[in-house]
Amino acid sequence: MQRSIFRIIFVVQSILAPIIRVLGFLNSRREFENQNLTDELCSPWSEAESKNAFIWAFHCSSEGEFEQLKPLMQQTITNKDKIELIFTSPSVLKKVRAFASENRDCVRILRLPLLRPGELSKWSKAKTLIMCRYDFFPELLLLPVGKRILTWASLKGKKQSLWLKAIYAQFDLVIASTNHQYKEIKNILAKDDHTNLEVYDFRPLQIRRRLQGKSLSTSLIELVQQKSSQQRLILGSVWQHDLHLLRNLLKSDESIHLWLAPHDLSAYSLESFRSFFLENYSEFEIVSVNLKSLEDELKSLKNIALGSRKVIWMLESPGILVELYSQFEYAYVGGGFGRSIHSVLEPTIAGCKVSCGPKTHRSTEIDLAKELSPKQLKVVTTASDFDLWWSNAHQQPLPLEDDKVSQAIENWIKKSDEIIGRTLAH
Repeated sequence: MQRSIFRIIFVVQSILAPIIRVLGFLNSRREFENQNLTDELCSPWSEAESKNAFIWAFHCSSEGEFEQLKPLMQQTITNKDKIELIFTSPSVLKKVRAFASENRDCVRILRLPLLRPGELSKWSKAKTLIMCRYDFFPELLLLPVGKRILTWASLKGKKQSLWLKAIYAQFDLVIASTNHQYKEIKNILAKDDHTNLEVYDFRPLQIRRRLQGKSLSTSLIELVQQKSSQQRLILGSVWQHDLHLLRNLLKSDESIHLWLAPHDLSAYSLESFRSFFLENYSEFEIVSVNLKSLEDELKSLKNIALGSRKVIWMLESPGILVELYSQFEYAYVGGGFGRSIHSVLEPTIAGCKVSCGPKTHRSTEIDLAKELSPKQLKVVTTASDFDLWWSNAHQQPLPLEDDKVSQAIENWIKKSDEIIGRTLAH
């Protein structure tokens, strides 16, 4: 009965898709999917290649979901299995192609063909499907695989319903993102349902690996450390609408150095931040920091850091935020006054005292952060809230100096081998 519903939806999609293509709607989506036809990484596994190998289909929509699946995909490659990596959004294209390019003998990729229903089932030869979080498109659920697994599962922000119950019942194994989500998902499944439930989130493992493996520029570390840790604050993945929280701190007499890592690194975004500070906080010196020119500029930048003026360091280089958190005691994570907060697990695992805005309804990371380290993270709504957090945080010891917190994080990360083994058992 449940699968009949998915088939009906798929039939409706199959009828509408050619009409949408003919009428010229969703042109950007059509162009995105058409890249499957010319991308050499999208060629399906041949009969000979699939005959003697176990093939896994992985599906993700965002970079966060890709990172959740990565430990599992890396293990399948170690096991000499093959992968079909299906993705929905252009936002993850760069990472997906880089991963496939590094593992050409083991990985094929496909932009999910929403406007060409039926292509996925013709292309795929997978024996097991592993999905991440949500995006339960009918054609994915109807793939003729022997086993279905859902990772990073969460009902956060959703109401329990018969529809969700029907979806979750399709999976042989569901890995909930937190202990709380484990209980929520267990409640919607029928008592006689044979779906196996587990709880795990691979993000702490991935973050730890980055902190241990990818080295930060020594010049950047040297520059950051010119100012006492008590006088510097990092704003990670921040937007301009986050900045009202800091108005009292920025107007105070504190000799603060603010390290700004905008979520949007476009020229327009960087110039908007610069204009905002020039108009509202002219007492600050605004300095661009770009890793490409840092070596040449280091001496002059150090002189600025040692000067008497308050400084806003504007980070213009992508891909270094996770490692940079480890150089700070205090971090504010942006996004909490937009759609939703960005990653709070990154500064948590790095050992920062963390604050963020109130839009947390979509984030399971904040729930896990609080489970692992209950006192490390504070939600702030007003400038007064932020001031209180900033003051209190200076009176508290470093989070990872707490043996219980440190052990909880270590135990969580160590559990990864068990979860990977259980997930990939076939």
